[in-house]
Amino acid sequence: MPNQSFYFEKIKTNIGIIYILECQKGICFIAPANDPRVKKIQLELSPQEGLIYYTKIKKNLIQFLKKKEKLIKFPIYFILGSVFQISVWKQLLKIPYGSISTYSLVAEKIQNLKAVRAVGTAIGKNPIMIYVPCHRVIAKSGSLGGYAYGMLMKHKILDIEKSV
Repeated sequence: MPNQSFYFEKIKTNIGIIYILECQKGICFIAPANDPRVKKIQLELSPQEGLIYYTKIKKNLIQFLKKKEKLIKFPIYFILGSVFQISVWKQLLKIPYGSISTYSLVAEKIQNLKAVRAVGTAIGKNPIMIYVPCHRVIAKSGSLGGYAYGMLMKHKILDIEKSV
């Protein structure tokens, strides 16, 4: 990523401290500040502190988590992930707000029906929590499946989307 400048901010929310990374092309990473990928990002990209392009995301995320505001769409720019993973994450962006999908339906949408487990693995590595809605994907059986940041967090985010 030559000639690309990155900016980050850590924001305090009611679910903990969230790390946000951006560049001119979009939001690149959102996860709890203790996510192990944060150290790697800090080391490899040397981002400057303070968001400058998409500063509205801070207020939007905080208000969303307080059940006071719907998510706003921001440009997304994937800096992590394989071609397959990125195709899965882009498909997640098509799941409507407040709706759910299944791992098998995501596999079908990316035209790879045999990749249900790989889809699940890719979803678990989603680098942009909440805005790339991996929380909206459940098992075909109706169970919630998994969530990289714990099932309590998945329940909470799904509940917020139902009420906002």
